[in-house]
Amino acid sequence: MLGLASVQLLVIFIYRVGRSIDVGDIATRVGKAAEQEVGQVYPDRFTKPATTDGGDIVATWRQGTGPQVVHAGQSGYVEEIRHEALIQLLGAGRTRAHLLVCTGDFVTLDTVIAEVWASEPLSAETLDRAAATVAITSQRTMQQDPEFGLRQLTDIALRAISPGVNDPTTAVMCIGYLRNLLEQLAARADLPAVVETGSVTIVV
Repeated sequence: MLGLASVQLLVIFIYRVGRSIDVGDIATRVGKAAEQEVGQVYPDRFTKPATTDGGDIVATWRQGTGPQVVHAGQSGYVEEIRHEALIQLLGAGRTRAHLLVCTGDFVTLDTVIAEVWASEPLSAETLDRAAATVAITSQRTMQQDPEFGLRQLTDIALRAISPGVNDPTTAVMCIGYLRNLLEQLAARADLPAVVETGSVTIVV
């Protein structure tokens, strides 16, 4: 009985592994995960788009004293930006910050990820804590980054229509999921580029 149970579990395992590496199943999982991430990153549907990208505000800041810069401190992909933690960290005094990266960007040790104008110069420890609000990992993920899902589906579709693979069915499937994601994005408002909370102003 134990032998039969073991064989049955082995068959189930092989079946599940085969399904998990099937290109159609992979495209479906990527499409569903990207759709879910779009809903989390852009929760507002059919609202007014952002009115400014904040470029004029940053240009005004740069006319004064030079900013303190925050370096990434490590290389890899930006996985998450903890805006609330950054605002709380910069909350003392009148502080203005310009975030120069977004999720999915690749950064190096010396990449400037933020510029900060503070009423009083920030300590090196505070700048390091500000850098820690930007999570960096070795591989790009879809967390806060639905664009990565679009990129993966596009890559799968391009490989599917390559002469070496010639799989138009998978390419059409990917195009369907890409259409769904683009429709979802078209119906949602852009995130505000300027965030003002108390004495802190951040241009994203």
